[in-house]
Amino acid sequence: MLACYTDRLSLRPGESFALHISVENGPCRLEIARVGLNRETVLTMEDIEAGHHPVPPHADRDGCGWPAALEVTAGEDWRSGYYDILLTDAAGEQTHHFVCIKPKAGTTGSKAVLVL
Repeated sequence: MLACYTDRLSLRPGESFALHISVENGPCRLEIARVGLNRETVLTMEDIEAGHHPVPPHADRDGCGWPAALEVTAGEDWRSGYYDILLTDAAGEQTHHFVCIKPKAGTTGSKAVLVL
């Protein structure tokens, strides 16, 4: 099993989020990419160690309570948008999660939104 979640779903450039990982076949490879017209990889990391953690019976209601495996800081150059978090374990299994990057504080946003 390979699974992950973050402690927040949206943040601004320069802010951080915790990535919680459970993996049976570690270590993992991490790729974070902005999804748009083209996939733009902004971060890759190799050999991320994380333990195997059980999924509690009411995880949908109470959360998993796994320890943070990694803290990621969004780069100041990360543009606003949807960012795919791709984890790959040593056996080749993959899982996805996401974060949304909001515009830098003090900037004006677009008057249109694309809902996926």
